[in-house]
Order: sequence, then structure tokens, then C-alpha cells
Amino acid sequence: MDLEGRLGGASPSSEEVRMARAIAVSAVSEALMRGESHVSFRGFRVDAARLPGAHQMRSVVRVELVVRLDGHIIDRETAEILPLHFD
Repeated sequence: MDLEGRLGGASPSSEEVRMARAIAVSAVSEALMRGESHVSFRGFRVDAARLPGAHQMRSVVRVELVVRLDGHIIDRETAEILPLHFD
């Protein structure tokens, strides 16, 4: 992804992008447990929110993930996740 061209500024370093990915994974996990997560890091903002309702057959949970850099949305995804249950 060419962030420099899209944002009109310097691109983040590869280390910053890796950190943003790790934060996104953690945010999705937290959203599954708590309903939402909001994390900021060096111009990145990662928001994850569990969406209402679950698929009746599989108990799939939907989570929306939005990643911003300097206020610009650089990625938005909705994931369907089958939660693991440890009883």
C-alpha cells in the first residue's frame, strides 16, 4: 500500500506498520471480549467493535476494524469470527 501517495506525507516505517498490525489483532481480541477497543500509536488509531447479533447456526461474531493514520482511514474490515470456548 502506498501510504505516502494517499496521505501526502511520509510513509510509516515497516516497524510501525508491524506494530499497527499487532495492535489491530489485539484490538479485535479485546472487542470480542469487551465489545470494543480503541488504541492509538504514533499517528495510528485502531478501533474495533463487536457488531450486534450472531449467526444462528455457528455463533459467529462479527467485528468491525477501522485503522486510521493521521486521521485518514487506511483500512476498514468486517471480520466474522468463530470464538473459541474453553470449558
